[in-house]
Formats: sequence, structure tokens, C-alpha cells
Amino acid sequence: MKTLFVATVGMGTGLEVDIVPPLINSIRESNPDCLLLFVTEDSKKNGEEIVRQLCRSEGNSRVHQLRAERDDIEEIFKEMLDVLRGIMKQHHISPEDVTADFTTGLKTMSAALALSAVQLGFSRLKYIAVKRDEQRKVIPGTERFKTLIPRGIWDSISLQTAISLMEHYRFVSALNILEQLPLLSTSEERIRQLLTRLANAYLRWDLFNHRSFASNYRLAEPDLNADQILVRFKVSKETIDLVDQIGNSKEITDLMIVDLINNAKRRIKEGRYDDAVARLYRACEMIAQWRLKEAYGINTSDVDLDRVPEKSRDWLNHCRSRENKIVIGLQKSYRLMMEMGDELGAEYDPLVGLLKERNESILAHGIKPVEGKTAHGMFERISHLAERSIADYERKRELLKFPF
Repeated sequence: MKTLFVATVGMGTGLEVDIVPPLINSIRESNPDCLLLFVTEDSKKNGEEIVRQLCRSEGNSRVHQLRAERDDIEEIFKEMLDVLRGIMKQHHISPEDVTADFTTGLKTMSAALALSAVQLGFSRLKYIAVKRDEQRKVIPGTERFKTLIPRGIWDSISLQTAISLMEHYRFVSALNILEQLPLLSTSEERIRQLLTRLANAYLRWDLFNHRSFASNYRLAEPDLNADQILVRFKVSKETIDLVDQIGNSKEITDLMIVDLINNAKRRIKEGRYDDAVARLYRACEMIAQWRLKEAYGINTSDVDLDRVPEKSRDWLNHCRSRENKIVIGLQKSYRLMMEMGDELGAEYDPLVGLLKERNESILAHGIKPVEGKTAHGMFERISHLAERSIADYERKRELLKFPF
């Protein structure tokens, strides 16, 4: 692979007198295949002199005069990124094979190059330290090359990126980042380990693996108060116990329904409306199944005709499975509740339109994507159903929400 050396070039005035020789030494020390020098109109002559003294050709060197305003660091940064990416692509140079020297030039140029090195993941950042005489002139031969590793800075930034991804429920993406941060400080490494445990815990909760959430969360819990970054991921003991109850339940419970609705809300926040509606449809069905079982002892997978009204028995007899069991789905469950005089039975009609749109979606029986309006509308209706049927619904909903 080819290597690239990139540097900012100053004018060589004031404290930067005689900057050409130190830069030449820095370039020779790296011995790059390709050379890129960022200059201004005033420092262009120095850039060209460096290329001349190194006897380099146009094929393996470039002096780029910056077009951005000299005090506009943001525009200089963007321009440098464009130039660097172009040269790296042209010469097939990977970021690991690039060294950047930000010793000379305008402060905005040096800062922009350092930012570019971090952004692109260069292997080294160099700075030339020199000794000066009484007139503040550089003493030839006193150059010392100080080296930084941009990857270490990038890893610190990536740690914050992982936290942001976790707060947006992107746990797999966060884990992928957290697994590849070798150059953190001791304190950052401790945070990385704790975040990895937390991401694993919340990922399992998000995937309905409730029992695994508690075991993973408890590994990190003792240290969560040690850092303000981690406190935001802390939940109460009552929440852990409720999640545990869901995981240990063999049947549908009110807590399971509440958790599913909260899960759907997270999918809406992500803009994953099809996934949200699929969960809300199941929550609607679970509410009916739970209500019939809790209030009337009726199992929708094996309806006992002795427990239903006389007027319902005829149509229910047409719902027999191959095993001769009476099995009813969402629509018929609400019909049965209505015929039994249950107030939830009357709640089905307002849902019909929304459920029809769900049935036409690509994750159900159709090919249409679900619109945000449909997902939000369905969420409101199902939340209303849950609130009417589940005691202390709002409190349970708050306890079973992610804390971020």
C-alpha cells in the first residue's frame, strides 16, 4: 500500500522563521510515496520550494492552495476533507497509511488538518518541536518530531457515538462500535465495559428476552452511579422485578401487554412504522385474550361453550380447528366480548379502519408501507384499550419504559 504525508505550510515569518527545512526533515523522516501540502496564497512559495528541494514530481506530490476564507475553520476543514479523500482514492491509500503534520501555517489550517486526521482515522499526527536562539530563530538540526495517534481521539469520540446510538435504541450498532475501541484511557475503558453490558441488557429487553435483561443489567448495576454518563441507563429495582415477572410468566399478563405497547412506541420513535403496527396489532389481540381469560375464564385457543352466551354458540361452533377445539382470533374475540356485554367489545369498531391498513401492509398480508399517521393513530387506540382494561396502567407503563 502507498503512504501519504500531508502538512500545512506557513509563511515563515515571526516565530515560524525558516519553516522549510524542518518540514523537509519531517517529510524525509516519514519517507512517503505521496505528498500533499496545504498552503495559502502567501505560503504557496514555501510549499513549492519544499517540493523542489525534495526533487518530487507532480505525479507524487501536490501543493493545494486553499480557497476557503483563512479564518473560516469549518470551510477549511470541509475543503481539506474533499481534497484528502480525492487523493486517497486516486492513489488507493488507506487512512492507516497517512501521516499529517500540523506544525506550521495558520491556526485555522492546523486545527482543520488535525480534525481531518481524526475524522478520517489517520495513523499519525506529527508536530515539530524546535529550539530557538536569542532572536527566536529556529536553530537548525534541533527538530524533534512529536507524534500523536488520532485513532485514540477517534475512539474517545466513538465512545460518545455508542452512547448516542444506545439512547436511540440502536443497541447492535452500539455494540459493534464498543467492540472496536482499543485506544481508550483507563477510565474510558471502564465505561466501555459497563456500556457493553448495558447495551446487551437493553437489547435483550427490546427483543422480548426479559429474563436475560435482568441478568445482564445486574452485572453493570453496582457501578452505574460512578459516572454521570451511565446514570441515564439506570432503572429501579421495581422495574427489574416487573421485567423479571414478564420473563417468568407462562401466560399473557397485563405487564406483558404494557411492555409490548412500550416497545411499539420505541419503534415509532425510530420511524419503523411497520414494526410498530405489527406489535400494536398483537397487543390488541393480547388485550382481548387476557381480558377473556381473566374476567371470564375463556381461553381463545380452546373456547368453552358453557362459558359463553347462548347467542354466541352457533357461530363459535364454526370456529373449530382440526383438533376440534374452538379457536378465535382478534376480530371474533372482540365480537364475543361485545355479546357478553363487556365494555371492551364496543371498542373494536373504531379500530377497524386502522386494522385494515395493517392487514394491507407489507409485514401482514399486503404490499403497502405503513404511514406514520396510521402508526400514531393505532398507538393511541391501543393505549386507550389498555388503559380501560389494565388497572394502574399509567404507573405500569412508566415503570416499563426505558429510562432514556
